[in-house]
Order: sequence, then structure tokens, then C-alpha cells
Amino acid sequence: MRRNHALTALATVMAVVATVQAAQYTEIQNNAFDGVNDASYVAGAFTWQSIDGAGGASNILTLIEDTGIVPGYTGNVSLTITTYFVDYNTTLTNPPRAYFTGGDLKLTFDYTPDLVNITSHELSGPISEASVEITSTSPTLSVLTGIIRFNSNLGVENLPSSNNWPAPGESTAVALTFAIGADLSPFVQNPELWRTAYMPELPPVIFDSQYSLFPEERPIPEPAALVLLALGSIGLLRRR
Repeated sequence: MRRNHALTALATVMAVVATVQAAQYTEIQNNAFDGVNDASYVAGAFTWQSIDGAGGASNILTLIEDTGIVPGYTGNVSLTITTYFVDYNTTLTNPPRAYFTGGDLKLTFDYTPDLVNITSHELSGPISEASVEITSTSPTLSVLTGIIRFNSNLGVENLPSSNNWPAPGESTAVALTFAIGADLSPFVQNPELWRTAYMPELPPVIFDSQYSLFPEERPIPEPAALVLLALGSIGLLRRR
């Protein structure tokens, strides 16, 4: 009887160990609602950049594994995405989106589980394709959404806890970017502006972003759902 109990206990321990070892990332969330300009579109290059401390910027990073949120603290968060305009309506034509390719996505940050031991981490890779859609416009507020596919297997995968970013190939970053004080309806009415115009052209305009990074190719979110999330988050934005 004791031997059976011992075997049962051993099997339980082995199952727990296997579960811990099998942990893997399912999402990384980066919330940069801080009233600091995060995005620009100049000469066909779309750039999102949010670096802690730059102009007062701050990032709230949430690391999520299939076992739950990774405990601990992050700091010195930097997220940079640069990609280049190719065409309008090349793909994903309903609704129409601007199509981009090339460039890189790079997320770097420090992590500490106990406020004593600090390690540096990076998730990065080349961008294969991206699309940007203007989901709503008004004289005072326009909302952009973006989806970016990047290959971390050709870049760097170094994460806390399990360090298991189970991307067989391409990963996906879904972004919400808000433009306060910019009416982007001309871009909707005349898509050729994507080829020639800058965004924004007149200050002051504040772009604020929220990103979710997933270790697989995610479907394009429904624009209506993204707009609802955007409107629910407006209270978090700080206007200049």
C-alpha cells in the first residue's frame, strides 16, 4: 500500500514538473497610453516607437503564459516597429487597408522577479507584411489599427520565465493607435495620400498605442471590435 502511495506521489510530482516545463507564452501586452507621441508616417515609412523615459513615455508590459501572468516587474521597455508602404488595397480589401512590408519589430525590456535580480530580454524579428486601416475619423479624433507579422525565429527570442515563445514561423502584433486632434478622412477619401502625405502634418497631435504580440499568425480583428476597445480606452489618454 505504501509503495502505491509513493508511486502516486511520484507521478503527481512528475506531472507538476512536466506542467511547469511545458509553460509557454501566449501573449505579450504593451500598453503605452501615456500622452506621448508613438507613431509617425513620413516618406512611406510607418514607425511606432515607445521608449520608457523618452519625453515622459511609459510602458506597462504584461507577460502572459498559458499558466497565467508571469509574476515580477518590467522596466526600460522599448518597442520599435518600422515598416514601409507598398500599396493600397494590395491585400485585405474589405475594408481597404494600406499594405506595408519590410523593416523590423523589436521589443526590449528588463525584468526582475524580486526587485533584486535583473535580467535583460528581447523579442525581435524582420517584418514580412503589415497593414494599417483608418477605422474612424472626426475633426478631433481618428483611430488607426494595424496588424504586423514578424518572424522572431530570424531575430531574437529571449524572454523571462519559460523563455518559450512557441512561434513555428511568423508571429503577430496587433496595434491600436489613436490620433488626438488629427482628421485623417482625406486618407480615406483619397488613398493616394498614402504615397505622398505625412502623418501628422500639423502639430500638436498625440498618438497613443496599445499592442498585443502573439506567437502565431492571428486573423485580422474586426474593425468594429477594435473601435469599441479604442473608445473605451480614451479616458486613459492624456491630452497635451
